[in-house]
Amino acid sequence: MSNRKIHRLEGFRLVDWKVMEDHYRNMASRGMFIERFKWGISTYREGYQEDLEYSIAIYPQPKAFETVDDRKAREYIDKQEEKGWEYVASKDNMHIFSKKSGDVLMPIDRSDQISNVRKSIKLDIISMTLFILMNIFNMWRMFPIHPSMFYSNTGLISLAILPLISLFIFISVIENIRIWLSIREDDNPEEYPYRNPSAVILARRIQNSGAFMVLALIFMAIAVDSVVAGNMILLTILPVLVGLFVAFKLRGLFVGRDMGTVQKTLVAFIVVFVVIGLMTVINMRFISTGFGDRLPEGYKALRLENPDEYSFRREGSIIAPKRYSYTEWSRGGRVSTEVTGYINDSVAEYFFDLELESYTRYVGEYWDASEWYPEFDKAYFATFRDQNMDDGGTIFLKRDDYIVGLSMERDLREEEMVVEIYDFVEELF
Repeated sequence: MSNRKIHRLEGFRLVDWKVMEDHYRNMASRGMFIERFKWGISTYREGYQEDLEYSIAIYPQPKAFETVDDRKAREYIDKQEEKGWEYVASKDNMHIFSKKSGDVLMPIDRSDQISNVRKSIKLDIISMTLFILMNIFNMWRMFPIHPSMFYSNTGLISLAILPLISLFIFISVIENIRIWLSIREDDNPEEYPYRNPSAVILARRIQNSGAFMVLALIFMAIAVDSVVAGNMILLTILPVLVGLFVAFKLRGLFVGRDMGTVQKTLVAFIVVFVVIGLMTVINMRFISTGFGDRLPEGYKALRLENPDEYSFRREGSIIAPKRYSYTEWSRGGRVSTEVTGYINDSVAEYFFDLELESYTRYVGEYWDASEWYPEFDKAYFATFRDQNMDDGGTIFLKRDDYIVGLSMERDLREEEMVVEIYDFVEELF
């Protein structure tokens, strides 16, 4: 008998229990015996081919916001073992038993099987539907898309990930509703709807591969953005992750307590809210953000003579590899420099328009500045003051795949300013 372990991406769900019985029997006939299944991964032990029969039970009935009652589950497993069944593994309230073909044993107790399955499906449908609605709300909030979204890998990926997650979950909800409608609580487990094992396994592998890909992209984006954006992403994500961890642990606290669903929801909300708040306060005090109050070596910006305050930030993403902003204040005056480099000229052209539209979407105006800045591919003034640059504004300049935004509380049409800005940009490029 070999001790080699084989791991397979299968991702079975509770509604697949009938399929799992057939699948595990077929795997045993090929010399692979199920030992564990968790997080979508099934672990098999390789050995000699054997004719085994598997039986899967769903017990006890799941409850909202609660983990499985381990005491009840253990009592149930012991009773089935007393009948001669060999206990294999469990995942939540789903338990696998096996026996050799030909052995005459009392069947495992599945008197509440369908009722428990329906309850579990109902809870999944409710939670998944709420998650879809939350995703739709978040997607709705993102439109119209602000150009700043494209300066963050997390923002870029979220544009594709939120719809993708919603699609995967929507497919699962439709599947669950179809199964839920096809069975009644008093149905015999043997009359559970037949589903083609090969088709189910393929569907689960696609769904779980997609889920792993999404998680990998999210963690990669968070890691990169935390470095590029000076821990700002970490400051946002870490409290949420801790809150989710606490919410997960609360499921065990609710087990065995006489609490209704509404009470558990309120308790969970309050506890998680307090935890996220405390983590945010701690993070803001102990984790540094931004990149200080001076320009790093090699970076240039239009400068005032004696600024009273100044700050520097840099950002980046997949399509905007470099973006930095530097702002100075001096006795009420302000000057800021923003430079973004894109992967090619066509992408820069696209975001050049987005920059202008974003800057002037509601109250501002922008107009051609090529008369004053003819040396650039494109040049536009933008201001919040009824097309009057006397008191200052912003000049957007584009050359090749770079966009420069310069803001100052001074008329940017003055010859002195035109020369200074031109020299600065030439040196920058």
